[in-house]
Amino acid sequence: MKIRSGFVSLAVIATAFTGTVVASGTASASSGGGCDTQSISGESIKGCVSASGAYLEPDGYVLQNAHCSSVDVSLVDDTTGNVVLTTTYSCALGHKGPIAYRGTNGHTYHTMMDLVPTAGGYWVTSLSPNEVFND
Repeated sequence: MKIRSGFVSLAVIATAFTGTVVASGTASASSGGGCDTQSISGESIKGCVSASGAYLEPDGYVLQNAHCSSVDVSLVDDTTGNVVLTTTYSCALGHKGPIAYRGTNGHTYHTMMDLVPTAGGYWVTSLSPNEVFND
């Protein structure tokens, strides 16, 4: 009886452990993301990336625009090496985007924001931290 009792207890523990492992393996969410600020001689931008449900949301901010011609916000799929989305904005100070993009599970993305200068200005590029996408 004691051997059988011990066997049942071990089986219950093993089942509980396996159930816990399976349950924790089923949930997934995107991780990482955030913003990066870059500034050079009167030009300053902040490129950001985040995820919401099934979508990535690249966006950014123009913080200073002394010699700005335009601003490009691009989403880069680091897994494939491709730029998957680019939108061009005016140089007005403030928020640009976000732009919703349906991500691919398991892929890593980042936002590349470029301030394109006028004559006498500096090209400024901000690369956001990476976002590993899972919805």
